[in-house]
Amino acid sequence: MKKSVFVLSLFLVFCFAQASNHDFDYILMNLNWPGSQTNTFSSSIDHFTLHGLWPNYNSGSWPQYCTSEKFDKSDVDQDLMETWWTDVWSPSQEWSFWGHEWERHGTCLAEYDPVTKTQKGFFELGITLVSNLDFVGWLQEAGIKPSKTTSYKPADMLAAIKSHTEQDVFLGCGKIDGVEQVETIVLCFSKGEHEVMKCPDSAYSSWGKKCNYDNVYLYPINH
Repeated sequence: MKKSVFVLSLFLVFCFAQASNHDFDYILMNLNWPGSQTNTFSSSIDHFTLHGLWPNYNSGSWPQYCTSEKFDKSDVDQDLMETWWTDVWSPSQEWSFWGHEWERHGTCLAEYDPVTKTQKGFFELGITLVSNLDFVGWLQEAGIKPSKTTSYKPADMLAAIKSHTEQDVFLGCGKIDGVEQVETIVLCFSKGEHEVMKCPDSAYSSWGKKCNYDNVYLYPINH
């Protein structure tokens, strides 16, 4: 009994230390494909858009709500945000979406990443990173174009992207209205330098097996 109590105490101490340490090991970027949704998007959206820029631990957990600083609308460029960081599920609720991303994740990135010490810096970093990733163009170079009639092998899509990023990314897929579709791309960046890096195994176990169909569709945006 004493041994069990001791082991439980050690576990609780570890969890508390992990939760209290807001520093992080790498940044995970989660991108959405608007074509997987039936919402109508602006003509300026012809690319994967940001869902989140999340500081993560190598263990697979993450810090969150690192400070009490609230989201400030005046710190974002609304036009740029609507183009690159749109809420693909509920475009009319974008302000609450951006507020959630800042307060839960951005506060931790800002606290420990030298480039993103402010809300403005956090959102600008996300937009800079995603706007430099031409996933649609890279896929088209390999003959993979958004279509409702032609499907593609996930491995071919991943290879086309890796030829530019030089690192593996993860595809997230789902069956939507009975059709296997690409929904997300996930990749990792180094802290500080913000260079694309190999994701830790913990990230792979969370994301890397979610596109396990033989073929998937990349539906056109506003189909």
